[in-house]
Amino acid sequence: MTWTDLKESITQDYRSRGLKDAQARLNALKRVESMLFEIFPDFDGIVLCNMDKDDLKQILESKKGKKLSGSENNVVNEIYNRLPVIRSQSEIDEYGMQQYINNVPVERFKVYICPHCFISLEIKESLWDEDYIVCLNCGNTIRNPVIEEQNLQKISRLQTAGELIWDIWKTILVVILMIFVSVAILKAL
Repeated sequence: MTWTDLKESITQDYRSRGLKDAQARLNALKRVESMLFEIFPDFDGIVLCNMDKDDLKQILESKKGKKLSGSENNVVNEIYNRLPVIRSQSEIDEYGMQQYINNVPVERFKVYICPHCFISLEIKESLWDEDYIVCLNCGNTIRNPVIEEQNLQKISRLQTAGELIWDIWKTILVVILMIFVSVAILKAL
């Protein structure tokens, strides 16, 4: 599904619903389309497959310089209501989007909870080695939970190794004790 197909689908849907403000939404679709082509010069709709809807809304608002209107917001929602069709593997293969998706850089992240405001923190891989991070919601500086998790894993491995060594020593002591008992019994005979 290309951007033209997506746009046509939304246009037909707006016209067939019998909305009293259908023309306002069609105009909003044109405005959103023009902003998308300004932001992404080679825009074909595929780029939206790997972009969160809220991120796109923020990008459009920053381009527009103010909040999106209700109609523009609805257009973005309609776009994303149709995108899951594009995201299926068979559609990706059929439309040759796999090469595009394979070239999109993927940044790994881990999710933790801020101990102050209890909001989810997405800590990107580039921040994993930092000692402290700042919660963007509450502004508090906290120890990097990724490092804390790594330290706990090291302690867990050391504890497991210590338990293993202790079990080996217990086995050796039991064997030595059995040898002494056997020698004592043999001497007694």
